[in-house]
Amino acid sequence: MIKRSLENAGAMLLPEGRGRGAGVRLKFGRQTVKRIEIWENEGGPTAEDDVR
Repeated sequence: MIKRSLENAGAMLLPEGRGRGAGVRLKFGRQTVKRIEIWENEGGPTAEDDVR
């Protein structure tokens, strides 16, 4: 029941395997993925932070 509720809310439960532990990811639709890709590429190239 909890698993089904999480999946209905957009969570994807990942089993253990291939040297990785179990985990949870959010599923996004194609339109959301496109918007995220645009947002991630808006800032230009990244640089080293000069924080000490």
